Amino acid sequence: MYKHVSSQGTCSEPTHNVPSQTCGGLNCDDKNACTNDFCSGGKCISTPTNCDDANRCTIDSCDSISGCKNEPVRDSSFFELFLVTDKYGGETSWDLLSVDESEVIASGDGYASLSTYDIKFPICLHPCYKFVIIDSWGDGMCCKHGEGGWSIKVDGEEVASGSSFDTEETYEFCRGGSRQTDTPSFSPSRASPMPSVTPSTVSSPAPSPAPSPAPSIGPSVGTSIGPSIGPSTMPSTNRAASTAPTRGESSTPSKSPMETPSRPPTRSPSMVTTTAPSFKPTKSNSNATWNEIFFSDFEVPRKWGAFFDGRIRDGDARRYGRGGAFVHSGVGSIRLRDNSDVASSVYTEDYDIGAYQMLRVDYWFYARSMDNKNENFLLEFSDNGGASWEIVKSWAKDIDFQNDVWYEVIVDFDASAIDVIRIRFRCDASNNGDVVYIDDVRFSGK
Repeated sequence: MYKHVSSQGTCSEPTHNVPSQTCGGLNCDDKNACTNDFCSGGKCISTPTNCDDANRCTIDSCDSISGCKNEPVRDSSFFELFLVTDKYGGETSWDLLSVDESEVIASGDGYASLSTYDIKFPICLHPCYKFVIIDSWGDGMCCKHGEGGWSIKVDGEEVASGSSFDTEETYEFCRGGSRQTDTPSFSPSRASPMPSVTPSTVSSPAPSPAPSPAPSIGPSVGTSIGPSIGPSTMPSTNRAASTAPTRGESSTPSKSPMETPSRPPTRSPSMVTTTAPSFKPTKSNSNATWNEIFFSDFEVPRKWGAFFDGRIRDGDARRYGRGGAFVHSGVGSIRLRDNSDVASSVYTEDYDIGAYQMLRVDYWFYARSMDNKNENFLLEFSDNGGASWEIVKSWAKDIDFQNDVWYEVIVDFDASAIDVIRIRFRCDASNNGDVVYIDDVRFSGK
């Protein structure tokens, strides 16, 4: 349910002797709480228990009787988040950041509906912090669909609470004293049961390097059939009915995708990819003019623009709305992470493109904490309402991009045999720390 970003070490290898006799009818439990005991190949095997809680503000150790111990370091403070979800708990997520947003300390998502969570851990790395709580639907936690809300304490003293907001609410505080932003009052009842919370590790954001030249992208592109999300399994984007609400495209962009943001991020030169997928015959239409089908910059009031999120496990696809290095222009972008299939994607509704021979997707992206060439993201299309997807192009770390650099990509592909199409972006990485931000998407045809 929540996770820290990094840690300092694990328990050392136990020094006791591992039984070597065959397991037939024998109990391999060596009565040591710091080992995991099992039978393999007819022999008892013991492996060390990993006591790393991924929090750099704890000293992790293991006691052979009581098991793992995670003691706070000296001069740390104690952070507590009390969370009550509404009828759509999967829409709730949160981040605890350094106040300058240079580091993600901890984050949480994937919560059950109408449930109560009491999340506690020590903090020590910074004097001041920023807490951000997000509702992916944009209607907060109270009061249309239940009386949800949140409150945070530092060293036992409540410093902020809230419940009624739109997409997100932000609060800054310091250890030993708060830097308050206005938040509504929330007084949660502690009568509800508190589910257990198990931490897991995610990566912290890397500092922006100097600009590097954009990698080249070849003209060829492979194809594959993606996961089925047809009408019978397509996640609903409307609580009242299974029909998705219309988030129609904008015929005129609210601003140019080349507009300079208030804090310019590191950028590389643009890379242009022209693709002619082998699964469609190409018909020349080089003299025609590109006609814009939609432009999405992920700004208010449309926020998600022409796209819907995967809506299966909220949090892996999210609208980011705080500006800075993670947007190409304005204050909004789309953040995709992990490899949760549909839940790690954003997709459009169907568009009638029967009048066009060629299609173009022009957009900007920024990757963070991708580790190697096996971590990538994809542009895909479906011509059957999302029942299956075909890859237009994928982009992999070290082959097509480096982290912490903004790239512009222009992808052209043949659509002469397609009448109706929807497109999607999908992340295919390895954990929640592997992130790609998408901004200023222009879809055109000719």
